[in-house]
Amino acid sequence: MKLIKPKYEILQSQGLFKDIEVAARTCYKSEMNITEDSADKMVKSLIERGHTAMLEHATVYLLIPCTTRFSGSIPFYSDNKYTKVSDCKIGGEYFYAITTNYRVLIEGQDNPFTDVWQDLEELQCEPTEFHEKRISVRFTCDRKLQSAA
Repeated sequence: MKLIKPKYEILQSQGLFKDIEVAARTCYKSEMNITEDSADKMVKSLIERGHTAMLEHATVYLLIPCTTRFSGSIPFYSDNKYTKVSDCKIGGEYFYAITTNYRVLIEGQDNPFTDVWQDLEELQCEPTEFHEKRISVRFTCDRKLQSAA
């Protein structure tokens, strides 16, 4: 029997796909398989298998000008319980500050209001004071492990 001391670790973001890979490999106990270029393949595999819960560990911050074609997607985001939308004014221009996760973007691809995900790089930003901040935490819990004798 091996006892594991309970602990937690606040994970620092390493980028969308790396954050997803860390969550998935923690879930599957395959952390030793993380390499410099393994994240893309892992994320693609998760999406193909429909294991999209891991995608929630990748926080996406968007800043959408109110006067652009992207503003039509706002109802989709404001009605999504995993997304926070705030109105804000930066430098005299009005924006929507959106905090969401990669799962919302991927699963919303067929929604008529989700043209934003295709232009993610253009709209993605560092979090501002108007964005809801999110973190991922890895918990290690006591557990009893037994091997067959």
